[in-house]
Amino acid sequence: MKGKMPYILLVLLIIVGITSWGAGIALASQTLSSRWISLTAATILALTSLPMTLRAKNGVKRSITQKTLRGLMHVFVAGGVGYLAILGINRLGATEEKSETLIGEVTERTRHRHNRTRRVGRNRYVPDGHYYTYGAVVTLPDGRKTEQHLSLEEYNRTRIGAKREVTVARGWLGMPVVISMKKLSKNKETGVPIRKKKTKAQRE
Repeated sequence: MKGKMPYILLVLLIIVGITSWGAGIALASQTLSSRWISLTAATILALTSLPMTLRAKNGVKRSITQKTLRGLMHVFVAGGVGYLAILGINRLGATEEKSETLIGEVTERTRHRHNRTRRVGRNRYVPDGHYYTYGAVVTLPDGRKTEQHLSLEEYNRTRIGAKREVTVARGWLGMPVVISMKKLSKNKETGVPIRKKKTKAQRE
């Protein structure tokens, strides 16, 4: 069991890295600021802690190849965790009390194909068909874009030029986040393009 521990830890690190990047990308799709800002910050965090990972443990010297693989794994995992942490902390501060509602327009419909695999043996997978996910790109008055995920039925009903109410709030790190998005009712389509919500204090 002791000899298998390094492999178990490696698998766990890979899972943590993939999960962190996946969750981070999901949060990034709701964040309106440039993705390069959070990606750059996550990369800096990963590179700053890299020397500690490369340092020899118990005086054991590692080859250049081992150090390279260890460094790449560290950047992958630490970068993913940092990316998720930055966007997650920012998202926690985005609340409806300090939000505004913008009137956006559907400028593109999207359809993404994903391949399925099926396990047929130990560490062996074969293709097992594919499936699609659907969405709509909504452009705000200032040119920023966000994507709304849709079901197939909603996708078929959505038309280019349709209006959307997009509720946006700034997070703890200052990056604007899309809190919610819904169809604009017909009696509002001829109204002002930007409508700010009243805060709780203003309503009282």
